[in-house]
Amino acid sequence: MGWKAALLTLKHFPLPEEILSQSVESIVSCWKSEVKRAVGEKRARKVIQAASHSTGVTEGIFMARQELKTLLSQNEALVEDRTST
Repeated sequence: MGWKAALLTLKHFPLPEEILSQSVESIVSCWKSEVKRAVGEKRARKVIQAASHSTGVTEGIFMARQELKTLLSQNEALVEDRTST
């Protein structure tokens, strides 16, 4: 999976339980909204399979989600700053 699809996955489905609550089609649809290459059902199935084997976060889920949002926002700002120079 490319970095764009990985970032979209973290943004929309940050925790394993959230990935597992999605269908293959909904994950692919999310990816295809911004990524045109190297995303499809096969990769979505791999992500779902990985999430099913993950222990995931069991405590502090709210704070984990907030921290991830903060880190993703910082990453977006850095990428935007880097491309504007």
